Amino acid sequence: MYVLSLITELSSYGVIKIACGDNHSLALTRDGRLFSWGSNGNGQLGIKQERSTRHHNAVPTQVEGLADVTLQHIAAGGAHTAVVSLTGSVYVWGSNSHGQLGLLVTQDVKIPYKLKLVREGVKHISCGENSTSFLFKNGELYVLGMGVGMHPHQWYKTELSPGRTDKTHLYSSLQSYGRYTFVVEQSSGRPFVLDHGEVGDLDLNGPSQYLQLDPLEETPFADVFGLQSLPEWPPRWDNVDMELYKVQKDGTFDKMF
Repeated sequence: MYVLSLITELSSYGVIKIACGDNHSLALTRDGRLFSWGSNGNGQLGIKQERSTRHHNAVPTQVEGLADVTLQHIAAGGAHTAVVSLTGSVYVWGSNSHGQLGLLVTQDVKIPYKLKLVREGVKHISCGENSTSFLFKNGELYVLGMGVGMHPHQWYKTELSPGRTDKTHLYSSLQSYGRYTFVVEQSSGRPFVLDHGEVGDLDLNGPSQYLQLDPLEETPFADVFGLQSLPEWPPRWDNVDMELYKVQKDGTFDKMF
């Protein structure tokens, strides 16, 4: 049985956003400061620690490397972290095993790094297990990490690349979890899904395949939402958790508790 308890170290800071990865957590305060705690095995906390405690930190600690940066969005992946400043700049750190940080190395990044591959103007960010996606103010989608490469059996040659930008379609909402990234198209309000693990299932001798956005109604997720309700997907919703909501026949959303 789980019991809710107050995180006393944060009780006086005015927390406005929380993000959780596999084994680490983040908290953004009203004045734009970032706190992190939990596992730090891949540097996902972004804080300096003594050798004896470098793999774990139970106490929320401010990320000093961003002390002079006011943040507006935070996201936690499996073992990596990404945040967006008020000016739309992106900072990343933690595991880069699949290029999810947008860096051309596989080493972990221990402190916040300003991503130079993404231009300023990001309005929303979301992290999957091994992926990071950005939504720009103009609606363009930018994706980093697992499955981004052209061929699934050349991981370290294709995944560790600058990423892919979708300039053909514009999107209004973005949410990632696990191996999936979900977006909502601006013009139609239709939901689409990226399966970051799908390209890895191809036969070794099979054809090359790009990671692509598939209409939600053509995937198994359609069973969760109901085909008749898909056109009424709210195009302006951010942070929609696919596991917490379902669409009833009348198109309304009910929480699944």
